[in-house]
Amino acid sequence: MKKKLQRPNVVIILLSYNGRKFLERCIPSILKQDYRNIHILMVDNNSMDDSVTFVRKNFPQIEILETGKNLGFGPGFNYGLRKTLDDYKYAILLSNDIVMNEHCVSSLIETMKKDPQVAICTSLVLSYDSKKIDNAGGMIVNILAGVVGGYLGNKGTKDIKKLKRADPFPVSFGIAVAMGLKCAAIKEIGLFDESFFIYYDDVDLSWRAWRRGYKVLCDPNAFVYHYGAASPKTKELSEFILKKVEHNVFACYYKNFDLWLFVLLLPFLFLLRIIGFSFYFFISPRVAISKFEGILLFLKNLSYYRKFKQKEKKLYKQTCLVILKNNEGSLISFKILFDNLIPWFKEIKRFTTGGKLTKYTS
Repeated sequence: MKKKLQRPNVVIILLSYNGRKFLERCIPSILKQDYRNIHILMVDNNSMDDSVTFVRKNFPQIEILETGKNLGFGPGFNYGLRKTLDDYKYAILLSNDIVMNEHCVSSLIETMKKDPQVAICTSLVLSYDSKKIDNAGGMIVNILAGVVGGYLGNKGTKDIKKLKRADPFPVSFGIAVAMGLKCAAIKEIGLFDESFFIYYDDVDLSWRAWRRGYKVLCDPNAFVYHYGAASPKTKELSEFILKKVEHNVFACYYKNFDLWLFVLLLPFLFLLRIIGFSFYFFISPRVAISKFEGILLFLKNLSYYRKFKQKEKKLYKQTCLVILKNNEGSLISFKILFDNLIPWFKEIKRFTTGGKLTKYTS
C-alpha cells in the first residue's frame, strides 16, 4: 500500500521583480532544503525580463502568481499571503536575491514551533561572499533620527562563527528578505501595510506583533546569503522611493509608538530633518523636495493612521516600550548614523550628478 503524501504545511513565498539572474541560484537552494514538506509560490511583481518564462520552463513544480503591476515589497508579499494564510501553518518570505543554507527552513520552523508566542522569525543574513553579516534582524539605529538598520551589519567572520552557535534571540524587527511567519499569528496581527510600498513595512509588521503580545526572533542558525548586500549600487534612485521612505518613518512611529513617545520624538525628527534637508538641498534640490513631500504625504494620510491606531489600541497587550526593550544595541547611536551618512550623501551626489534620479520607479 502506497504511503499517503503529507500535505505541505510550509509555503515559501518568493517575491521576484526583474530577478532572472538571481533565480538561477535562489530556486535550487530552496529545492535543496532538508525540510521537504514545502510548497513554493513565486509572486512576480510584473517583471520586464524573462523571469516567469524561465521558472515555468525549468521549475514547473513552482506555482506562479503574476501581479500585473509592481505592487511594491510588502504589498507583493501580501498578494501571496492572501492566497496561502488559510492553508499553511508557516510562511517563509524570501527575496529573489537570496540563497538559502540547506537547513534554513527546518531551523526557522523548529524555532517557531518551540514557542507559541513567536510570530516572526528572521534569518541571519550574510553577504553573498559570506565574509560579512548583512543583518541579524533589525535594530533602531537612532530613534531621534528615525533611522533603522540591520543588527550587526558589516560585522566579519569572527562574529559570524560566534552567532551561528548561538540560540535564537529577540530583535526589534525582522527583515523580510528572509523571514518566517506563523500564519495563525499573522491572521490576527494583519498583513503588511500597503500604504508603505517599500521600506519600513517589515518594521511596522514586527512592531505590531510585539505590541499584540507576540515575539520577534532572529534564528542565527537559519542563515542565508544576500546578493543585495554585496552588489554594486547600480539601481536608479527614484524620487518616489525617497518620498515613501520619509513618509514611512513618520507613519511607522505614529502607528506603533504611544502618543506621548511620538510627541516627545517629533521635535528631534523635525530638527534633524531640517539639518539633513539643508545638505540634500546643497547636493540636489530635487532630493530635498522629494523627502519634504514625504512628510506632507504622511500628514495627508494622518486621518487613516489615526483610525488604525484607535482600532489597534484596543487590541494591544504591551506598551510601546516592548519595542525599545528588545532593541539590540543603543537606541541613540550617532556613530553608526554618521558612519553611514557620508557614503549615503556620496551616493546621492553620484546619482544626481549622473542624471539618474528618476521621477518614479515601478
